[in-house]
Amino acid sequence: MLSEIPVLAFDSVMNPHAKRALMVPERTTIGEMVVRSYPGLPAERAGIIRALVDNIEVPPAMWDCVRPKIGTMVVLKPVPGDGALKNILTIALTVAAVAAGQYYAIGFAGAFGVSVAAGSAGAAISSAIISSSIPATGSLLVDPFGE
Repeated sequence: MLSEIPVLAFDSVMNPHAKRALMVPERTTIGEMVVRSYPGLPAERAGIIRALVDNIEVPPAMWDCVRPKIGTMVVLKPVPGDGALKNILTIALTVAAVAAGQYYAIGFAGAFGVSVAAGSAGAAISSAIISSSIPATGSLLVDPFGE
């Protein structure tokens, strides 16, 4: 009688609650587990999945050779790709820039002798300058060569 191996397959990079648990037969390879866990996934996109056997990563080149033993836990999860990390960092940087623009606007305007009353044109202009210059310089840190 064959025993089964537990597989935990995550469906989303951003939502850790979007996951499925399934059991596979003992002699199943990691590659077969990926196919069972993500049935609509094209073979050329399988590289977006990270396979871990007891918290040890198994490279995709070895998926068709590795057969986890009984008592191990297999975790399959998608990883960000195609510039997803760059997009996330850019969004976070933009949010931080808007917050910084609001916080430092009055001091920035006051340093140049502009009226700094809350809601004044000087505060609005200095807020806009700060909010637009931080993402511009920050994007150079995220992607310095524009790739």
